[in-house]
Amino acid sequence: MGDFSPAGLRQKDVVVASVGTNAVGWIGVIRQQEVLWLDDLWVEPSWTGKGIGRRLFQHAASLGRQSGATRLEWEAEPNAIGFSTRRWEAATHATGNSVSGVA
Repeated sequence: MGDFSPAGLRQKDVVVASVGTNAVGWIGVIRQQEVLWLDDLWVEPSWTGKGIGRRLFQHAASLGRQSGATRLEWEAEPNAIGFSTRRWEAATHATGNSVSGVA
């Protein structure tokens, strides 16, 4: 579970996905030298399956590349294992950088 305390939020770069004026998802990433830690990825349930999570994950990977990270790491909740596996497969196919996930 993510740390949503003021101190915890200050450690993260947060990106919000919106449709019109509605927030529909967000990511929180923490830079740790050569690793970009994907601390949070959340999508409004009514927007699940519409590409929001994929785009947020791709944005996290882009932030990692821009910051010089050589790895993107995350943990997945049991309900998100399928999504995480697909993202891992896409990321390892698309780049030479390493990615990892723990379910």
